[in-house]
Amino acid sequence: MRAFVQDLQKPKPLDRLPRVDCSKLPLAHEGIRIDGQLSWRQHGDQVGLLAFSIYQDRLVLPGGERFAPRRSKCRDTIAFEFTNQPFGGQRRWFSCPECHSRVRLLFLVGVPRCRKCVGSKYTCQLEPTRVPGLERALEIRKRLDRQSSIASPFPRKPRDMHWKTWYRFRDQDELVAMRLFRLLCV
Repeated sequence: MRAFVQDLQKPKPLDRLPRVDCSKLPLAHEGIRIDGQLSWRQHGDQVGLLAFSIYQDRLVLPGGERFAPRRSKCRDTIAFEFTNQPFGGQRRWFSCPECHSRVRLLFLVGVPRCRKCVGSKYTCQLEPTRVPGLERALEIRKRLDRQSSIASPFPRKPRDMHWKTWYRFRDQDELVAMRLFRLLCV
């Protein structure tokens, strides 16, 4: 039971949640309504379908859609905000129904909300802690010795490399090794 509760508390990565992108929706002019459907896929299979109506200043989503079966039958109205562009024209944004911030993407989890209101994170933010400089240290080791890893001793200086460059690379490598050691010992 405890594992089930912990799984519910873990945030889902945002790339797995259905979303509406403001920049992909058609523009409606004054007095015109555009009706359409959005669908989203997961592993090639269609997993959701959503009807919408666009007016000049708002997006209307009918209630009770597949992405939120527990929702009431009321409609969700999402206001648009517009910003002027430097060379003319305007950019359209959603106004998050919950926090009223200007966003391009709304995630369809119960009620359409922005990333911050959903409380979820991007996939890269859910990865374990990284050691700063580790990728750079591995690049240097590959440049000096094609088969080198972070666990092996630092490679010898190639014939065509200046000593000053080799010492700089070695110092960077030692710094990363110390960070990695501190991370593993804590």
